[in-house]
Amino acid sequence: MSRTKKLLTLGSFGLDQKGRKRRMRRAAAIVLAEWGAEAADNMGARSLSAYKASLAIVEVTDRTAIVALGASTARVSAKVARLALMVERGLGAGGIGTQGSFDLRSTILKGGTRRLRRGKRGFYVRVPFKLSGATIRALGGTALRRHVGSQAFKHSISGGKHKTLYGSKLHAGHSTKLKSHHTTDPLHGLYKFGSKYKSGKVRTSGFGTFRTISEGGKEWRHPGIKARRVADKVRRKLPKILGELL
Repeated sequence: MSRTKKLLTLGSFGLDQKGRKRRMRRAAAIVLAEWGAEAADNMGARSLSAYKASLAIVEVTDRTAIVALGASTARVSAKVARLALMVERGLGAGGIGTQGSFDLRSTILKGGTRRLRRGKRGFYVRVPFKLSGATIRALGGTALRRHVGSQAFKHSISGGKHKTLYGSKLHAGHSTKLKSHHTTDPLHGLYKFGSKYKSGKVRTSGFGTFRTISEGGKEWRHPGIKARRVADKVRRKLPKILGELL
């Protein structure tokens, strides 16, 4: 009587190198999805966008799978990756990994900061703030939004080599201060920026203001960023998550 033989190998059970790697890749994908879902339950939309963009599967072998947060890649800028780490670990006076309010001068007015200058009151930086048309309308009303968008309100145009030919500038009093300790209202000093083409036509590229932070000036108090510690929450779930996979 003839017999049918079947050779059983590790590959038959998905336990060879290729099968193990396939299983590790699946495990990494599950952890990535769970991490993203947990993050969505612990932060607002703005933080979540940067956080999830910085989550990635960085390595998979037949023995290990690494899912990481905050790695700067071609897909994610260093700025976005840094924001994700701030949200995860917190941000305070001691930098990422600490918590509590702090004076922004301790981080902005240091060597290596772009636009850092030295004046009569020590080091200072002019910090740009972008404002959308909708924000201008909400703060100053429809008539003001129409005015700054008109030809009467002249563009400020970049001349290259970090030089700008400034046009019209909005004076104070078109809006109220956002907080009592603020020096002025958020629309004070508003510029309309534009790009000039060879034809001579100027197209509006945006609106913005500048605020100066200096060693001899007032504190720029930041409330700090609370640590979400999402990774710890996901780590505690790993036995259950991976147990279902196995």
